[in-house]
Amino acid sequence: MNTGTQIDLFAPPETAHWIDKRLYQLREHERDWTRDFLNANDEKQGEISLVLVHIKMHIGDLEKAKQELGL
Repeated sequence: MNTGTQIDLFAPPETAHWIDKRLYQLREHERDWTRDFLNANDEKQGEISLVLVHIKMHIGDLEKAKQELGL
């Protein structure tokens, strides 16, 4: 029994559109948070860096899924 997430290797066309849209949104967030990071004091930079790490992880996950699906 497989309880992990399964990805349909025959993804419908809207999957590629959704992934591209989400990547665009995440990159906008990354840009905005990076700007905030550069303008923040040391204490806030620590908090913002955690957010940036999570955003980058999500971007990496989506790029990997896109590659695995051949999109």
